[in-house]
Amino acid sequence: MSADRAAIAAFLDAQDAAASALDVDRFLSHFVDAPDFAFAFNGSVRTSRAAVRAFHLAAWANVAGVSFRTTIERVAFPADGIAAVTGTGRSQHTQADGEIRPGEYALSLLTVRRPEGWRVLQPHESTAGR
Repeated sequence: MSADRAAIAAFLDAQDAAASALDVDRFLSHFVDAPDFAFAFNGSVRTSRAAVRAFHLAAWANVAGVSFRTTIERVAFPADGIAAVTGTGRSQHTQADGEIRPGEYALSLLTVRRPEGWRVLQPHESTAGR
């Protein structure tokens, strides 16, 4: 499990790097493309990667720069190849007009181990004050 925890931490670092680069497609590569995929964010649920892609393209359209840093709070392994991850994070968005918006978020991820590594099957994220 120690190796799995390290791999999950590296996976989340890669996900933060993709989001911080505003690289929607690289960000989406961390999610499973399957019929049981669901992405919950601030009270809305999207059930396809295409819908999540459209959401992020729109959300990041007026962003000149952003940084995300996720911290793992807990990881549970309910079965081999499955991990439930709970984390918190901080972000900083620089809008196109130069306004800087710091933020905080919490997330829960149901992840599965795939041949290419850990991938998110069902994420849930909520942001504070947005």
